[in-house]
Amino acid sequence: MPNLKMITNGTVVINDVPVPVLGVTIVPGEDSDPASMGLTWRAVSQTPTTLTIQLVFDNALYISANQLKDILKITIVDPLMFFGANGLMVEQKNREFTREMPAQLNESAKEVQKAIEYSAQSARAAMGLNFLVILLLSASLNYLLGMVNTY
Repeated sequence: MPNLKMITNGTVVINDVPVPVLGVTIVPGEDSDPASMGLTWRAVSQTPTTLTIQLVFDNALYISANQLKDILKITIVDPLMFFGANGLMVEQKNREFTREMPAQLNESAKEVQKAIEYSAQSARAAMGLNFLVILLLSASLNYLLGMVNTY
């Protein structure tokens, strides 16, 4: 098990050469912009069976903000640095983990998003009502013009 203080940006320095040991990336959903997210991360705690990683985003509102969710992908690059719960080297098939990222909207952003949705629904209802009023008025005006033309 590596010492967390050794890992910086997913690498350890061995003989003054950075060696990648752990990769943390976001696989963007089809309608996401990973450049807007600005992901950095750090390992914050470890036990013999767990490693806790803290993700920090420059703009968390972009995470899974659209219909298709973003995927967190953690890859063990150097299996000699990490061991499984059984104490053995992590097998090739178990070196990659993926999890769907939940939306990172804070409460005030959620309120704003709800307000936008409600105002959009209200606008659609107002447009429909306006269309019905125009239909009724045009029918009445046609009837009135027909009466005026007969005299």
